[in-house]
Amino acid sequence: MHHKLQMSVCLTIVLLVVCGQLVAEESSRTTSIPHHLLLDDQANNSKVITLDERGLHLNYPKQRQQVNSKLWPWRAIGQVNVAASHYCSGVLIAKDKVLTVAHCLWDAYNKDWYGPSEIHFVAAYARGDYLAYSRIESFQAAGKFNEKGEIDLDSVHTDWAILHLRQDIGLEVGFLDLSREHTVTAGDVISLAGYRRDRPEVLTAQLNCKLLAWNKDGSAFDHSCEIIQGDSGGPILRRRNGEWQVLGIQSLEAKTEARRWGVAVASRAVKSASR
Repeated sequence: MHHKLQMSVCLTIVLLVVCGQLVAEESSRTTSIPHHLLLDDQANNSKVITLDERGLHLNYPKQRQQVNSKLWPWRAIGQVNVAASHYCSGVLIAKDKVLTVAHCLWDAYNKDWYGPSEIHFVAAYARGDYLAYSRIESFQAAGKFNEKGEIDLDSVHTDWAILHLRQDIGLEVGFLDLSREHTVTAGDVISLAGYRRDRPEVLTAQLNCKLLAWNKDGSAFDHSCEIIQGDSGGPILRRRNGEWQVLGIQSLEAKTEARRWGVAVASRAVKSASR
């Protein structure tokens, strides 16, 4: 079922952080930011990004590295392009299904969902090249948002959408299984991949992030991956016994004066709600 939501660029809330069984109250103000990338400069007041001699953003994190989008598992990841206005990252989870964030599909100006005909998915995109492409037949978006119709850290676990593709491109490039693993604990190594705003033409990944804490009864989690606009919908991966699985997708950045961290929707929330 589709529910109405209204996005704002910055959401200010007071956060209660749950770390395992321990609850610690953050007294400072916490800001949460959705990480889809607007392509309209007037919409997000974006500026030309200054690159250094390496061709990287001056503040580009050393932990993030470019990966070959034609190789596994990166070939199952791509860009979700919406109405020529913005994009998010997304990941193939079946032959004809892509998982991304719900807030990427919301038209804030018209206060309605974008139509499926305005959305398309480009698998393994890199500098204008790609391995597969499909338009969207329909999509299923979750949503339990606050009284203002916004996504916040209480409702982040519902910030997911499944795109139903017109073509079975997952048979061409492959797709990743959703994980419902309960054995991943705080401190375990995870990986994040996505199309960051400072490298939108290539897929980059951080392979040495840490899971910080499970939230919302295991339907969301905090992590230490470096994130920026464009990462929204990017898969957070867990490799076990040589097999890659999607542990969740990036949704928001949360930060206080003292620290900042990523917040993801857990795959188990998607699997439970989409049955």
